[in-house]
Amino acid sequence: MDRKTLFWLAIAAVGCTQTVRGNVIPIGTSGAPDLFGAQSAVTLLATVLDPFSVGATSGTLQAAVYRDTGGGLDFVYQVNVTTTASAVNFLNVFGYTGFPTADEGYVTNGASLPAGLFVNGSVIPTSVFRATDRIAFTITGVSTSQSSSVLEVQTAATTFGSAVAQVAGGDGQTGNLAAFAPIANAPEPASIFLVGGGLLALGGLTRRVAIRIRSEIR
Repeated sequence: MDRKTLFWLAIAAVGCTQTVRGNVIPIGTSGAPDLFGAQSAVTLLATVLDPFSVGATSGTLQAAVYRDTGGGLDFVYQVNVTTTASAVNFLNVFGYTGFPTADEGYVTNGASLPAGLFVNGSVIPTSVFRATDRIAFTITGVSTSQSSSVLEVQTAATTFGSAVAQVAGGDGQTGNLAAFAPIANAPEPASIFLVGGGLLALGGLTRRVAIRIRSEIR
């Protein structure tokens, strides 16, 4: 590989800050969620079950963080409705600033996820809206004694923190709940690899140029 090609590859690697994962929905747009297969070889890192009461609607939000087989973090959420006069239609999860390449989707066989935290929900998401700071799942019609599918966001994040989620019903009322999301602007593993590789390549090129200059001077 010639020096010019090596140089531009190094620059491209240093400039890369995120890794694309799956069918990514661009910020500011809506799209169809991916259907994920159940991941049996994952490790549970954190979980929270938060009850809610929004107008005449009550239930729980189950949230958890898993580390997948590739080392990235997957964030999962499930809305469970106990009683309602107005079905839950949306779930917003905040805290995704700095992670534009998150892959949004759902799992229908949630009971197969480790630790037995989730159930096989009957209401699948019909669309996902991606804003700069949040991900909004449309889960139209989660009614009494029903659960949404397990809503999942796959990322290449390595760290996470507490986040705020919101459920919204047909009456327009919302409630804030505890959840998890990747820590904003935390570097993704592949980004670190690419940046490191770019710097190493750039360093090697610099050394070769210096050696050539010294030899020409002599």
